[in-house]
Parts: sequence; structure tokens; C-alpha cells
Amino acid sequence: MTNYVAIFLELLARHSQLCEHHPELQQYQMAAMMGGLSNDKARLLIYQLQQIIEHETDFPNLLHRPPTEQQLNQEGAPDITVGHLVEDETIRVGLRLRGCVPHILAAGSTGGGKTTLFRVIMDRVETINAQEEPTQETD
Repeated sequence: MTNYVAIFLELLARHSQLCEHHPELQQYQMAAMMGGLSNDKARLLIYQLQQIIEHETDFPNLLHRPPTEQQLNQEGAPDITVGHLVEDETIRVGLRLRGCVPHILAAGSTGGGKTTLFRVIMDRVETINAQEEPTQETD
């Protein structure tokens, strides 16, 4: 009888980045190491792993894991929110107006949203400036 649990663990060892990109695999890896993964379940997981490995081979993720919200906004919430992370829509991405370098670079292909980005930035800067303008008092 084939030991699919051992094969499953060997595949994970050979492709160690899989657990980083697919955290749910860590649970199965721990279960297999502790003897709590059945041979039948391991066989099913191997089929899933094959698909994941093929996809990772065809479309490698050369970037590190996406940053957390705390990492992105170490100095507090951004003054202008311009979007969100593709990997996690709850993590907003933005710009800080005060205390930062006053330069922005937007690069992308035609239709990628560069003009829209700058329109959003300019609209929000105008809104912030209007809120901060001192009101003129009449005597």
C-alpha cells in the first residue's frame, strides 16, 4: 500500500514556499506530522498539490507576501486613500501629505489608471485644503 502521507510531506518539503502562499496547507502538514492525517485524505491533498504546483510553476510569484495594514501604515492612516491591496481588499493604500517626500511616480500600461489616480489625488488634496482654510471673520 502506498504511503500517501509520506509523499504529501515530501512534496511540501520539496516545495517549501507552498505553505507560505497557501497557509491552509500548514494545518494538513502539522496533522500529517502528528499522525492525524489519513492516507485517503493525503491522496486527495496530493491531487490538489499537483494543481497548485503546476500553477506556481506556470505563474511564479516573485514578490514577497503582501504587507499587513500595520506595516503599510506605521505612521497612522494615510491622508489620502487611493485604493486597496489586490490580495486583501480590507487593506487600504494611500498617501501621506505631511512629512513626506513631495514626489509621486505612477507607472503602468495604457488604460492602467494613472490619470484616474492623479485625478483622485488632486480631488482629495482640494478637499483637504478646503477643510483647512481658515474662515474669514468679519467685524
